Amino acid sequence: MNAKVIKDKNLPPDWQRIKTPKHKYIVIQNSNVEIFHCDDCTFNNLYFVDKVRDINDALSFINNYEIQNPS
Repeated sequence: MNAKVIKDKNLPPDWQRIKTPKHKYIVIQNSNVEIFHCDDCTFNNLYFVDKVRDINDALSFINNYEIQNPS
């Protein structure tokens, strides 16, 4: 999978959207980087996936997560 950060001017500055061919994620950067799954982009259906150290770890984690959870 090729997780990549995409620009989204509707998000606060410490949030980023990451997109893969199958799913979309929101990454919130505070003391750690929190990863949330968010396919519908409404922020009403976010669900927590994991915490990592930085955005590069988030990209790697998402790639591995989608390989292990193909649905």
